[in-house]
Amino acid sequence: MARKASYLGRTAGHAASAKRYGDPDPMTPNFRKVALIALAGLGVAGLVWFIAGIGTGAGADPLGEDAPNLVYLGVLLAVLLASLVASRPQFREVGKAVLVWGGLGLVLVAGYAFKDDLSMIARRTAAAIVPGMSVSDGSGAVMVMRSSDNHFHIRANLAGTPVDFLVDTGATTTTLSNDDARRIGVDVERLSYTVPIMTANGQTGVAHVTTGPLIVGDIRIEKMDALVTPSGKLGTSLLGMNFLNRMSSWRVEGDRLIFTP
Repeated sequence: MARKASYLGRTAGHAASAKRYGDPDPMTPNFRKVALIALAGLGVAGLVWFIAGIGTGAGADPLGEDAPNLVYLGVLLAVLLASLVASRPQFREVGKAVLVWGGLGLVLVAGYAFKDDLSMIARRTAAAIVPGMSVSDGSGAVMVMRSSDNHFHIRANLAGTPVDFLVDTGATTTTLSNDDARRIGVDVERLSYTVPIMTANGQTGVAHVTTGPLIVGDIRIEKMDALVTPSGKLGTSLLGMNFLNRMSSWRVEGDRLIFTP
């Protein structure tokens, strides 16, 4: 009887073992879901890329030179899926990873597609925060925001030196303070302040100089006529009409002053 029981136990064990080996893999449905999620994520990314291509004027071929990169991305995705199947991770962990990396991929694609717009927004925001900062729009035009004192201040570069200017449409000629003239290399001690001008404080004598280059954003003027005031007569240098008249146009739109060279 004991021998028969032992035989029956071995038979049952072999049957259970055969059943275990023959059972379908309980993880298979989960991995199918993972594959579907990954492919759906790739499809959404491709759709965003396609729409971005249309929006940027790429027409029927929005991928253009980036097509090889998309092929590389597809191959990389296939390798990742193969590694997932081989490692047999938990479905929840895989799902979270797919959602996180898929979302990050969509954000990167969208950021690349609209990088120019985002860059312009960032520059305009910086111009609103930093007084005198000029912003170029890529077409050559330069914009500066109105400051808290209701005037337009511009941080320019004159003769290789940063100079803060106040835009003054009442000034016929760009006028430098004595300190700014000294900083750009003018020998202010040897100037002859004999050119009479009228200021808010009355008549005074100034000196005439030619300097340059003057750089405002993407605008560059090689030579500029300027006036230099005696020490203590002018606190902030003035960007006058002889600069504005060299622009093809300039205009004020709300709190923005826009120069077009």
